Amino acid sequence: MPRRSAAPSPKPAFAWRRKWRKNSSRAARLIAYHNTWPYFARRFRLDVVDVIEIKEGVAPSPARLARLAAIMREQKIRLIVHEPFEPEEASQLLARRTGAAVVKLAPSVGSLPAANSYLALFDYNVATLAQALSAVSN
Repeated sequence: MPRRSAAPSPKPAFAWRRKWRKNSSRAARLIAYHNTWPYFARRFRLDVVDVIEIKEGVAPSPARLARLAAIMREQKIRLIVHEPFEPEEASQLLARRTGAAVVKLAPSVGSLPAANSYLALFDYNVATLAQALSAVSN
């Protein structure tokens, strides 16, 4: 009989799944800068209550920012998800007015140095989001 070689041990691919289950608050409510995250939000049971920039490339009006600030205070939303290549002024303004934290997530491979592969993108986004949610819930 031919001798079988031992199967290689599985790599910790998708380690972010365990990390998310262990460290996150499910159904967390947040505001996003742009509607970039519907699949990510569905997968990780996040509630993206609203977005800052409704139409890509069109800055939010002062009235829109005031409405978002009111929503954030009313619903006690403490997290704003921001993309690295978008202007930060509106997100930072909302954060100052509401006490929320702004967290940068990588929407695509290479958009942040830590997201240099597809798996690294998820590792970075999940770890960063779990840490931010933990910090704002304390």
